[in-house]
Amino acid sequence: MSSVSSYWHNKQRTTHIVDDYTWHDLNLDEVYEQIKFTYTSPGSEKLYALLREIHLGGGPHQQREAFLKKLSVSPVLQEQLQLILYDIGKRNGTNSSAYMHSIEDKQIPHQWLYSLCGVLPFFSLAVAFYSSQIAIFLFFGCVVLNAIIYTSKKDQYESEFFSLLYAISIIYGAKRMAKFKLTDELCLHLKKLKPLYKYRYLISKNKETPLEIVMDYFRTFFLIDFFIYRRITKHLYVQQEAAAYVWELIAEIDVSFSILHMREHYRHSVPLFVDDFKVTCEGLYHPLLAQPVKNTFSTDCSVLITGSNASGKSTFMKSLALNCILAQTLNTVFADAFQMKRAAIFTSFAINDSLLQGESYFMAEMHSLKRMLDVIEQDVPCFTFIDEILKGTNTIERISASAAILTWLHKQKNNLTFIASHDIELYQICGEMYDGYYFEGIVENNQIRFTYAINKGNTYIKNALELLKLRGFPKTVVDNAEMLSDSYISTGQWQGKSFQKR
Repeated sequence: MSSVSSYWHNKQRTTHIVDDYTWHDLNLDEVYEQIKFTYTSPGSEKLYALLREIHLGGGPHQQREAFLKKLSVSPVLQEQLQLILYDIGKRNGTNSSAYMHSIEDKQIPHQWLYSLCGVLPFFSLAVAFYSSQIAIFLFFGCVVLNAIIYTSKKDQYESEFFSLLYAISIIYGAKRMAKFKLTDELCLHLKKLKPLYKYRYLISKNKETPLEIVMDYFRTFFLIDFFIYRRITKHLYVQQEAAAYVWELIAEIDVSFSILHMREHYRHSVPLFVDDFKVTCEGLYHPLLAQPVKNTFSTDCSVLITGSNASGKSTFMKSLALNCILAQTLNTVFADAFQMKRAAIFTSFAINDSLLQGESYFMAEMHSLKRMLDVIEQDVPCFTFIDEILKGTNTIERISASAAILTWLHKQKNNLTFIASHDIELYQICGEMYDGYYFEGIVENNQIRFTYAINKGNTYIKNALELLKLRGFPKTVVDNAEMLSDSYISTGQWQGKSFQKR
């Protein structure tokens, strides 16, 4: 994943991002791999970057959709462009975007010295006018010196040479695409990069063909790779704007094909964006599930979802949050219909060990929640998703702090909050501020079957107590548990003393 995220780290980001908490909460590494149908490394890197950027003003969806329509009605154009993308191929670890967007970071130290050593064997031949023996001695001495330099530095810089060759193949691929007149600017930029085409045949390709073996000797004895690397990087530095344009074009075309294939593989729809703070979906599902249960849901206010473990609360929350991101990044959702207001998306689910960074679980939860509140306070429109809020502390402090946070979130006019919790106390405290929804389980044949369908309202269905019966716990345990539960539901208080007398 570090390879495909290189472009994301190289480019300047001015939009609202899908941060690491949200990325891990929604298993977006797995989602990315599931929906990635790219042919090239630039396409893979651009797709990753798209998933991490939310443009509240709207992204380049209209232009991309127009290109997708053009591809859909022209199978011949599809086939020809796919062939070019396939020939460019994928080269993991090349970080090709750095050669187009930040070439200054790819310079090899003391490149001038390698260039000088590369031409020394030819200068030594000039001594032949005075002494052929000395000239031959100097020539082979320089060749041996260069062989030592090349051998000692090859492992260190071989990946850079290979990456630069891939960058040139991207430019050459764009040259092949120019005949389709995809954009007016492409030919102008390619003209500036034309001197680079010839180097495709000179850089090492790591192949065992006879010609390549002979060329490898020349590269070794005259440090040709270092000379070419210097020439190419110098030209790319001067023509960085043109190189970046070409890289972006190849990446965008590849991403468009990926979206097209994704739409062919999955039931989907194109989202509709509205100005009102709302989200509406029909047939919503999660792409990582083999047999998903689709849900229909609509709200224009914050929501509190209850239900027992394994009933579907978290899956629904992940499905909704994920599709809110996909709607704003790829203009595609896994649903039959989808409407929402453009907004930043933040989640706070189970804290991943990799995100703890030496903090206690509770402190990590606090940090996760606080980063949401900070953005909301900046008057940025947000959809916030919280699963099992503050479960890392005791019941009294969890309920009081959670209720206070939910109350604060409710009062913010630029935010919709979706809360999933086992704590029925939160519904008792915040029920008037939040619409209630629940997931239920049905006891059949001494087993609990979950419908995974969201229902409006609230429920105190006691699946845990049913499981006590089904698993053969002592009758006294079951009776006492039901008594305590019924008493709390009716009075809102735990009847400890009466329980102890039983």
